Amino acid sequence: MRRAVSSDQAPVQGAYAAGVASDSHLFTAGQIGRDPASGELAAGTEAQLERIFERLSAICEAAGATLGDTIRATVYSTDLGRDREYLEAKFSTHFTDDPPARTSVGVAELPGGAHLEIDLVVALGLKHDRAPASSEIQSNVGRGAMPWPLLAGTSVPRMAARVRLASGDLRPHPAGHLKWPRGAASSTQHYQSRSSPTQLVP
Repeated sequence: MRRAVSSDQAPVQGAYAAGVASDSHLFTAGQIGRDPASGELAAGTEAQLERIFERLSAICEAAGATLGDTIRATVYSTDLGRDREYLEAKFSTHFTDDPPARTSVGVAELPGGAHLEIDLVVALGLKHDRAPASSEIQSNVGRGAMPWPLLAGTSVPRMAARVRLASGDLRPHPAGHLKWPRGAASSTQHYQSRSSPTQLVP
C-alpha cells in the first residue's frame, strides 16, 4: 500500500509529497534548510542542518516513525569539504547507537542556494521497547509477577539497568542485563518457587 505523508513543519513547494510510505518503508523528499513558515533559508551550514533535521523528524513522525528508524540517508552538498565537520557532528547527535547507511554526493547547485539537501529511507512498523518505571517493577514484584524482561539473559535498554529494582532477588548488571541470583537454575524455576502459578507480565 502506498500513501503520501505530509507535515505542516515540512511544507512542499511543488507537485511532490514530503514523503511516501510504501509497505514497510518511508521515503522522504529531499529537505533543505527552509523555515516552514516563511520559506526563508537559514543562514550557514550549521543552521541549515538544524532546520533540515527538524523537517525530516516531522515527516517521520507524521508517518508513525522516528529519525532513529532511518536505514539510509543521502546527503547532497555543494561543498563536501566545508560541510563534512557539521555533518559528522549532526549525525552523531541524532544517530548515537545505530547509525544509518549514508551516501554523500557533491553537487554544483541546490534549490535556493542551499548548502545541503538530505533525504531518508526509514523503516516503518518498528517496535520501540519501553523500560518499565520503578513503580511498575515494584507492583509486579509485589504481586508475585515476573519482572520485565521475561527471560534470564534478555538484553534490556540501558535505562532499565539504571532502575533500582524493588526486589532483592534481581539486580542491574553493568552490561545492561538483569542478573539472576545464585542457585537459580532458570528464571522460571526461581519464580515458580516464589509464586505459584507464575504470572508473566509484558
